[in-house]
Amino acid sequence: MQHRFFPFLLSLLLLSACSYLPDAPLAPVAPGYEETADYIKLPAPAAEAAFVFIPGGLVDPHAYVPLMQRVAAEAGVTVFILKVEANLAILSLGQAGKLRKREAAYATWYVGGHSLGGVAAQAAVSRDPGAFAGVVFLGVYPAEGYSLAGWGGPVLSLYAENDLLSTVVEVEGKVGFLPPAYPLPDITALDTLAVRPPLTFYHLIEGGNHGQFGSYGFQEGDGVATISREAQHARVSEAITRFIQWCERL
Repeated sequence: MQHRFFPFLLSLLLLSACSYLPDAPLAPVAPGYEETADYIKLPAPAAEAAFVFIPGGLVDPHAYVPLMQRVAAEAGVTVFILKVEANLAILSLGQAGKLRKREAAYATWYVGGHSLGGVAAQAAVSRDPGAFAGVVFLGVYPAEGYSLAGWGGPVLSLYAENDLLSTVVEVEGKVGFLPPAYPLPDITALDTLAVRPPLTFYHLIEGGNHGQFGSYGFQEGDGVATISREAQHARVSEAITRFIQWCERL
């Protein structure tokens, strides 16, 4: 049985050599930008909350700096983009929880991720349900093995119309592994919405695709976006900001 594992491991290592890299020069970084072997830190002034973001499978973490820098500025949270082993979050499932314990200065923590990184975020909450105030998914269909169906917190699931790697059918077909579904066609409704968790807000990014949740160009097997990456990032950042603000009002 053990020897069967080695071809699988080898294939993962070979794939990791083909990671998706940022496809454009990074935007000027904000004051306080910090990079270590474990994360990229994007601070927000006087932030009391932090957001751990986990990259998608085989995507270089720097490919999420443009979007997450925007989230940090608009939501007023310090963002930690994790650097995971071989750019595969599934190999570093405990990393988000360890980071939270090391960075004790933040009173509130959120966790999220793109694609496979979202499954790692799901696993972090499944392992320690009281650690995070909310979860954010970008193009994620959750895994049964880390079901959050009984979790008492809120989830924001953002998914894209032209995503062929985490399709609309796949995302909406996995609602049973998350708190009760609450479709949210208009994200501005979060400003006045008088509901409480447990629930999962579902918001569709019309015209978007899988790769444009990051900044690494077109991903093999994906659909073609009919909106610009800038437009998709603007909608995603707005949704995350309104979600965090809604959570803070609970």
